[in-house]
Amino acid sequence: MILLEPSAWKLARSVLRGERGSNTSALPNSWLFIFIFLIIGQLCPIIVAMRGNEFIKKVQKLAKKRGIESRVDKKRGKGSHVTLYFGQRFTIVRNPKDELKTGTFKAMLAQLGIKENEL
Repeated sequence: MILLEPSAWKLARSVLRGERGSNTSALPNSWLFIFIFLIIGQLCPIIVAMRGNEFIKKVQKLAKKRGIESRVDKKRGKGSHVTLYFGQRFTIVRNPKDELKTGTFKAMLAQLGIKENEL
């Protein structure tokens, strides 16, 4: 099985659209291979589709399971931002009604000292 490097994949987009490209030899001849690679390969990141409210509920459930105090302070935050406390740690949740971006989600987990698989 031949795996494409991410840099080769970026160069291959024009070839996949049917245009001529310089790296055609780097591409496999089978669309099935490309489909399987996208499902299994590194180029398919796990996207977290979670709203801020869902994140708060999951953190509170984890805190209850661990016997840690958890609370939400709506007064400490500007506008729609709220502060979520998890024991001695805290993070700011931006507009709990909106979906969290992946980087924001991971940063909030790091601030609270929680691993992604624990939620």
